Amino acid sequence: MNAGSIFFLLYSLFQGITMDVILQCAFGIQADTQNNPDEPAITAAKRVINSSASRRLLISILSLLPFGNKVMEAFPSILTGDMDELLGISRQIVSAKKSGRSCDSRKVE
Repeated sequence: MNAGSIFFLLYSLFQGITMDVILQCAFGIQADTQNNPDEPAITAAKRVINSSASRRLLISILSLLPFGNKVMEAFPSILTGDMDELLGISRQIVSAKKSGRSCDSRKVE
């Protein structure tokens, strides 16, 4: 392994531990991304974080324009296009917590 590959290995591990902490603190679930990097909540979050640069640019431009908010209200998919799966998982976790059921992100459908 060269130094570049070690850097990316560590970066991936730090991403996983960060998401484990967020899921544990915010939702009270054990994700264990260190042993299961294909955790559904983690893969959905990565898709949101790695959304296209053109979408981020479009949102930035629209937020600066006087009519930009109206455009985003008319087309909400501009804002939430990559977030649908993550929002669905989050809703299921919150629903399970409100009903007093135990929640495991691996069992969220």
